[in-house]
Amino acid sequence: MINKRLIWGFLLLTFLVACINQNSTGEISDAENPDNTNEPVAPVTTRATNNIKNEKTVTLQFAVNDVYVNAYDDLIAAFEQEHPDVEIQVKSIEAIMAGLEDAEPAKANRRIAQAADVFPDQYAFGPNWQQLTLDLTPFITTDANFNQDDFPPGFLQERDGSVRALPISLNPVLLFYNKALFEDAGLDAPQPGWTWDEFRAIAKTLTIREGDEVVQWGLVHAFPGSLAFYASGLDSWLVDWSAEPPRPRFTDADVVEVVRRHTDLYLVNGVGPDETTMEAYNESESLIAAGRTAMWPAFYYELARYAGEQEVGIVTFPRSEGAGRPEATMTYVNGFAISAGTSQAQAAWEWINFLSRQTPVVPETIPARASTREAADFWDDTAPETRAVVEEALARGFKHYFSPANRLFVEAITTILTQEKSVTDALAEAETAAVQASGTIAGDAIAGPAIVTNEVETGDRAAKI
Repeated sequence: MINKRLIWGFLLLTFLVACINQNSTGEISDAENPDNTNEPVAPVTTRATNNIKNEKTVTLQFAVNDVYVNAYDDLIAAFEQEHPDVEIQVKSIEAIMAGLEDAEPAKANRRIAQAADVFPDQYAFGPNWQQLTLDLTPFITTDANFNQDDFPPGFLQERDGSVRALPISLNPVLLFYNKALFEDAGLDAPQPGWTWDEFRAIAKTLTIREGDEVVQWGLVHAFPGSLAFYASGLDSWLVDWSAEPPRPRFTDADVVEVVRRHTDLYLVNGVGPDETTMEAYNESESLIAAGRTAMWPAFYYELARYAGEQEVGIVTFPRSEGAGRPEATMTYVNGFAISAGTSQAQAAWEWINFLSRQTPVVPETIPARASTREAADFWDDTAPETRAVVEEALARGFKHYFSPANRLFVEAITTILTQEKSVTDALAEAETAAVQASGTIAGDAIAGPAIVTNEVETGDRAAKI
């Protein structure tokens, strides 16, 4: 069984690696990492091959996390078969970032962009994010076979209209619910398009107490500070990405109101247990498995696991109650970006375009392209009502960005739920920290440029990980 706490913990840890700075020429600066200029790049993995590469061979440095370092072997072999002049060398992101565990995220991310032509998009966004990666728009507009409508709205273009990463898979955060508990209470199953007022009323109704004991919880979540609850309820974005630099909105009136309403569900209405300790994190899965939880948020790819425990339904998050934006479902987008320092832009584009047309290596996630879903018969074993909810989520979803601002917001929610700070104090402190962490008040000098290097160490894969 997958440990849900570890999954969420891993995703939260990735918030630490998203702030990027570089110059505007398309070549990545060493300003924050001058001591690394002459260092060998991180070890790469190599694949045994009998092919003798000719002088025109293009070498692409492809960075992935260790957990996926072997997952692309077959795809790489297929791509290289189609492109005999291209060799893809896999690099470990953990190895690239060795020694930078305590460094600012921008420094670690810059090293990734210096060490790899192609890397996961979770490392692409932060300060000066437009300068970290290539804008893929020129490749898209000149490719007659590229259909932008193959992707759900909102997941291809960034806020400035550019395309900085090509989505490979999508993993929306949905609300799961115990069908039996709704039926026992005489409540209709929630449907896409429901409101936040309806959600809060149901959470209260389905919290049942017998004396001082809670025998059934309306809402259980190991991370009640999850961005999904707060960002989904806003009429605008938690961070104003259209501003230059992006502006955290933690103290804006609509954000404060959404935070107050949702944390009151725990602190005032008591619809969920006090999930601010490690014991409670572990307990949440037990409460769900025991049938004592009416609703809980989870990734789409966890549906099969929960369906094996009980009769479970899924629904999108409630719609925003204002008129600002219709998006309701926070979605984790797994994709790849091309370093602005690459010297192999065309080959890198062909590689990520190829990947976007394959079944994702992350199990149970949703192929970003509709054509890929169709080719893979992705929906064949999916119940019609489940497919309808997921398609609604994708049609009205918004992209989650791995940003220090998000991490600081979640930390602020935790201090509110533990009653260490008031809503206004926690959000004000988090906004100040987010501005600083994002580099929005710092003006770092730009040093000499650096490009992606093709220097590699050789050896077998096991020795390099």
